[in-house]
Amino acid sequence: MSQKGLAPIILILGIIVIATIASGAYYLGKSQVPKPVTPNPIAMHQSSSISAAAQSESFLSPDTKVANSLEAVALSGWQEVLAPKNTILNKIYIVSLNYDSLGQYSIQGGHYFKNTGPNTGIENQLEKNGWISTTPALSFTSFKLNPPDATGEMGFIGGWLGYKDGFIRMVSIDSKAKNAAPNGEPQPSIIVYDEIIFISDPIPLKDVISYINSSH
Repeated sequence: MSQKGLAPIILILGIIVIATIASGAYYLGKSQVPKPVTPNPIAMHQSSSISAAAQSESFLSPDTKVANSLEAVALSGWQEVLAPKNTILNKIYIVSLNYDSLGQYSIQGGHYFKNTGPNTGIENQLEKNGWISTTPALSFTSFKLNPPDATGEMGFIGGWLGYKDGFIRMVSIDSKAKNAAPNGEPQPSIIVYDEIIFISDPIPLKDVISYINSSH
């Protein structure tokens, strides 16, 4: 075969070789591109907790009650509802060590639930975990935090606060007796309550401190 007849064959073979080399280089380069690192949510949460605890450490006093856990109460059979109008269930009342008012902090994150039935003993669960109610207040170096506290003829509003690792959390309840007898008369063996409970998200203590500083 003449050299003129071999030319097209050599040209085709050259194209195939070049294409093969280029393709190999592309896939080799692609395999070496670093994969994006997926954030570890557990590590991020731990880092956030460490940071919040460090920022709050200087505000802790010997009287600061540290909870065993910030796990909220377990609710069985309760129905989630929208926030009631003009509610105080999400308010934390801030006072100085001399009980001068320093304002009230409104918690934005949380959930409301309602239920009708006998008393569920929620306060016992929270106090067992080291949460406190209005007396004594949750104390820090220069201020105290109180949950809502109000009483009425047929019910009450009360709350509990827990502090741990730079975060605080509140559970508050609006409880009204449906079948309680007037004062001085025999009470039924089982009193039924209409109740609305607010369970806040954990919030950094530094957010409350920032509110105090910006308000005064």
